Amino acid sequence: MAANTVTSKTGTVTAVSGDTSFLLTQKVNNPEGVVLYVKYTKGTSTSLTITFDVLRPDLHATDKYNIITMNGDTVGAYTFTISVTGNYRIPIAVAPTETTVYVNMAITATATSAVVVADLCEY
Repeated sequence: MAANTVTSKTGTVTAVSGDTSFLLTQKVNNPEGVVLYVKYTKGTSTSLTITFDVLRPDLHATDKYNIITMNGDTVGAYTFTISVTGNYRIPIAVAPTETTVYVNMAITATATSAVVVADLCEY
């Protein structure tokens, strides 16, 4: 049986937990933001869940900060769950002093055959 795979032409992808959790890391230079382009081939997986963190080295050299969203008075992680094979474009706002974007990707699967290509491109 094939393993889930995540690749990127623009950043570095590392497996965090087996072949179900991956981290895309990319340094950025554009204070206006970046766009994550995701090509998701579902295979036998159920879904792909994506969240984001940033690094701001003038505050701390290694602490990551979650990118969040608000719904009324509820704060939560800026999260996308994709459950259909396709190509997706996700805009991500970054501040001028945030130097690195981390894309956390978790594949939910009973079997392992999802393929993800994730590229961060600056505006």
